[in-house]
Amino acid sequence: MTYDRIRKRAYELVGKAQPGDAWSYIFDFFILSLIALNILAIMLETVDLINEKYQAQLHLFELISVIIFTIEYFIRVWASFDAEKYAKF
Repeated sequence: MTYDRIRKRAYELVGKAQPGDAWSYIFDFFILSLIALNILAIMLETVDLINEKYQAQLHLFELISVIIFTIEYFIRVWASFDAEKYAKF
């Protein structure tokens, strides 16, 4: 694969899933699941008993999530140069 083809495919993956594109649906499902799990983790952190017992695990999950979301953001920015509507910037 060439560099431009990889960037175009990355744009297809992180953008709205097109019919028949299983990997894009998987990516969307993964990101939405991670968002939902983060909401759950934040809710659990507000319960003192759970927070005291699992504070390290919740913090690690938060750290890993931030890293994943940061990578996703950079991929979206990098891949957006291939989109015609953003190419003029």
